Amino acid sequence: MLDRASILIKTGIFLDQRAFYNRSKSRTTESLQLRESILGPEDQSTLNYVQSLALTLRHGGKLDQAEEMCKRALTARELQNGKRIQPQHLLYMISVFLGIFGRWGEARFVHGRTLNIPKEALGEFHALTTVSLLANSAVLWHEGQNEKAEELNIQATEILGKTLGECHPQTLTAVNNMGNTLWMNGKLESAEILYQEVIEAREGILGLAHSDTFITHSNLGSLH
Repeated sequence: MLDRASILIKTGIFLDQRAFYNRSKSRTTESLQLRESILGPEDQSTLNYVQSLALTLRHGGKLDQAEEMCKRALTARELQNGKRIQPQHLLYMISVFLGIFGRWGEARFVHGRTLNIPKEALGEFHALTTVSLLANSAVLWHEGQNEKAEELNIQATEILGKTLGECHPQTLTAVNNMGNTLWMNGKLESAEILYQEVIEAREGILGLAHSDTFITHSNLGSLH
């Protein structure tokens, strides 16, 4: 049964990376249920599956459900580890928290506990390095440190483009955020170009009705 859960989660991740979010959710949910029935809901590996489901839900625009899964995993890990969560788990949770309803207080709480993790320990192209760059960029942008936020966003966008592809949904999210940063820095023409690129790609990949597509349309409209 655990072997089946492992196969399902790998399939779910594969589908998520290709933007088949409903199918990814189905596989990931089934794998999580198997883990829960065998190892229990608080097992460390079970919580890894909870985090995978949270990210898939976030990518699919199901923000309420993503938040529920995210909080479940974070709460369980804090209880188990005496509020000393492993750095990779913190970074993973940041990637979800920062995208949900602009709840910066929660995001800042998690983000503040990752500052001492050296990028060299992970490697330039490690997924967690990218998450860390985006997380830092988002917090800096929220605090009005737009030039620093722009620098980090450029780094993250370049890494995502090389590792996942220019049109991958996660890359497009980074490009959309770059547009936000350029907008706040007064670079309206550059921001408009990025928004238009993201809209064209998201409409083709995610569809007109997807929440991420709508967000970029709204961003573009705010420029005029």
